[in-house]
Amino acid sequence: MMSNRDRKYFVSLFVPMTLLLLLWFLLFISMTLVEQRVFADTIKGAIRQRIGNYDMEMKTLPANPVTNTNTKIQLRIGSVEGDELVDIPIVIRLSKGGSELTRTNPVSVTYGHYTFPYTFNQTGIYSLDVDVYDTSYNSQNITFTFPVTVVSPFMSFFTPSQPLNVVSLEIVLVVASISGVVGTVYIRRKKARAMES
Repeated sequence: MMSNRDRKYFVSLFVPMTLLLLLWFLLFISMTLVEQRVFADTIKGAIRQRIGNYDMEMKTLPANPVTNTNTKIQLRIGSVEGDELVDIPIVIRLSKGGSELTRTNPVSVTYGHYTFPYTFNQTGIYSLDVDVYDTSYNSQNITFTFPVTVVSPFMSFFTPSQPLNVVSLEIVLVVASISGVVGTVYIRRKKARAMES
């Protein structure tokens, strides 16, 4: 049989741990819901252009690409009415100072989203051209052009970064809750030792 002191100690540990597990469960559920709805929406913080019946969005991850690090270029193509277009053929071209650096073969964009990985070797302003082979409306080729500014690793510390996203916020909440539980247990143990002496 547990003494009254042992019971209080058990409750003082059980309640914070239960709250922590509940918080983790809620964070896991919220992350799952966020991940499921990302691809149905437009790309947050993207540069947007509209030509003809097409709506194109482009965003780089990181927001300010850094030389000699992998950059993900996210593209979304849809119709002006907001419909997602399926299997649209595109060609991606990257150039700097008028000279073409790379060109993809025609790529079929499934459900309007495509991610293009690329590593930039020099700082400066690059031109990202996306050629859309229009098979849905008027059978003409359309070119969307986006500027991409690449910075050096040193300058990346001085460029404005993205605001906290959901995952960053959840990490901060988890660390804060763990710190709170550990602090509470420590203070209660310290008080219990002080009462014993």
